[in-house]
Amino acid sequence: MPLVEFDTGETTLSFAAHELGDSHFPGGHVDAHSSTQPLGMEIALVTSDVAKAHRTAIAHGARELTAPSTKPWGQVVSYMRAPDGCLIELCTPVEG
Repeated sequence: MPLVEFDTGETTLSFAAHELGDSHFPGGHVDAHSSTQPLGMEIALVTSDVAKAHRTAIAHGARELTAPSTKPWGQVVSYMRAPDGCLIELCTPVEG
């Protein structure tokens, strides 16, 4: 059972328990959260309200790396680690 889900349109993003991950693979899985540094890959999610999505993720166990901030090009971006250690970027669309 997922710990939290986000409506991302046609795709649902879930933070699942490690026990669920272990149940999918006979040899278990690597706990990315055991690394003190963020992984060298990320999941980037585009949203019109980064601050709200950021608060929701933190309230459900994500760990803040950077609070929402506006980049020089106008995009609002925040970074966090999901409870499993996955690096997540939340961002507004890039205006172009």
